[in-house]
Amino acid sequence: MVQERINGIAGLATLEAAQPLGWQAAVGEYERSWPIRQADLHKALSARILALTGRHISPEEIYADVHLAVAGVDGMTFRLYRSSLVLVRTCAYCDTGCFERPKISNLSDLGSALTA
Repeated sequence: MVQERINGIAGLATLEAAQPLGWQAAVGEYERSWPIRQADLHKALSARILALTGRHISPEEIYADVHLAVAGVDGMTFRLYRSSLVLVRTCAYCDTGCFERPKISNLSDLGSALTA
């Protein structure tokens, strides 16, 4: 019984020692994927804006991190996050806060976001 407890504890210690390597590998892979993810976000936002507005936005005009991409077009700010495109507007009352309009999937949604 005592031997089982010792082996159990030793096994646990071994498992804990091995686990960080797996976590480190996952974090390393995630960090290595950043340039590809950012490039994909640049392309996706540029293509969505082109399809909706006919305006080509170059990758240099788009800010992107690993999770989202943002671009300005004629004073309007578009944000792509988790495959959802939204229009971000400044609060008309305080001029400091921002509001996201509902998700934009087509030209009608864009029109609604622009008029709301």
